[in-house]
Amino acid sequence: MELFRVFSGQTLYFDLDTIIRADASVVVDAARNSRFVILRDFYRGINDRSAMGSGMMWWSGDMRWVLDKWLAEGCAGHRGDQDFLEKCFKEGGQKFEFWQDIAPEMVCSFKADIRDAKHPSTAPVVCFHGRPRPWEQDVIPYPRAKHPILPGQNVVVVGNGPSIKRQKLGRIIDSFDHVIRINYFETDGFDEWAGNRTTIHATHGKHNGKKGGYSCDHTLWLHEHKAWECRHSWLVPKSFYWNLVSQWTPDKSILPSAGFVTVAWLLANGVQRVHLAGFDHFSKERDPIHHYWESIAKTQPKEHSPQREADVFEQWRQDGNVTYL
Repeated sequence: MELFRVFSGQTLYFDLDTIIRADASVVVDAARNSRFVILRDFYRGINDRSAMGSGMMWWSGDMRWVLDKWLAEGCAGHRGDQDFLEKCFKEGGQKFEFWQDIAPEMVCSFKADIRDAKHPSTAPVVCFHGRPRPWEQDVIPYPRAKHPILPGQNVVVVGNGPSIKRQKLGRIIDSFDHVIRINYFETDGFDEWAGNRTTIHATHGKHNGKKGGYSCDHTLWLHEHKAWECRHSWLVPKSFYWNLVSQWTPDKSILPSAGFVTVAWLLANGVQRVHLAGFDHFSKERDPIHHYWESIAKTQPKEHSPQREADVFEQWRQDGNVTYL
């Protein structure tokens, strides 16, 4: 309601849980000559064509009268602001229009027109109402927080495979804008090979997912689980993780490794190319150990599929999305 106190003239309003995936000027052009435009409720509006949804509005001129009526009558008897707006316009005889009538191809509901639709809408404005929220789905790209990696910055993800000790890449690794390390890692005594800078720690947040003594400033949580305090966090949604799993095995018997999830998330969130070091995909052909700081041979983990991961990384390499140092 306070919007109508502050804004007059030509005003276009969106709820926070709205994704705009194209040039929004098209909706401005559609509403420019209208007095007031509001959403027709995506569900109630099926049976009641006058039912309003206030997630996206346009008005031209002074709308203070709406706030005055609200202050005078209060919210008693109304489910929310949209119920009150319905009453205002019906009782006051004020002219209004619905977005679905003046711009039918410009706005849609995520649940009704994308998630549950046989032919998903490509409308530039996607409205979320109830659950899921934009940050709880991965059908439409959504910046859950300020991305830690700026356009043009170069990125290296350092895996924990024994191949890291085959080349002295430490200086090259440390020269990248972002050095991302996975779960528990060691740099002390290995800086010639693995470098010693870490700008982002990618971890599942379980067991030994934290290096002892590591100062956690920037953390990418791979299972949407923040296990300890740090200055800046980014959560990989569980839906993103389980979508990766479902592409391989519906019974969840094979799980992607932490390194795989990290690279997949980076590529899905705007990073054009990821450089890799120490990614062996659990191959035992050249070295039987798991991690470069260990000396004990281990068998391949049953919960991962080394060949499947290697095949996907090879496709990413051919597409120019990853480069092995």
